[in-house]
Amino acid sequence: MIGLVVDRLIATAAPPLLSVEAAENLDALGKGTAARHGAAFVIPMRERASANRFAGGAFEQEVTVEIAVAVAIRAQDSAKGGKRAVLIEGFQAALEASLAGWRPRPDSQLMDYLGADSAPFGNGLTWWVAVWRTSRWIRK
Repeated sequence: MIGLVVDRLIATAAPPLLSVEAAENLDALGKGTAARHGAAFVIPMRERASANRFAGGAFEQEVTVEIAVAVAIRAQDSAKGGKRAVLIEGFQAALEASLAGWRPRPDSQLMDYLGADSAPFGNGLTWWVAVWRTSRWIRK
């Protein structure tokens, strides 16, 4: 699923996204990534499975999948970060145009936007993280 989201963002949201990659988790971005402005990272967040739909023999389970897209926003403008706050709107619009209502797989739920948060990291860097939800199936 992560690869599908990466491919979708590359195809439909670049620019303003300058690069799109998969990442393991948010901590790894904060500690070791000197990302440039406009770099995006697609990160697996949570999966929640429903109960198996069948009592015996067959197996079918829907899994709700939450995926984060973290975007590096760099601007050396002020201690308050006003310029970075304004830049978020452009990335938000691009992600919404690309992902909202998109179906990653034919049997997936449409992609839903769950919300976003921003985290300043100093040196003019803010990570803006948007969380999205869809689904996948396990069938046997």
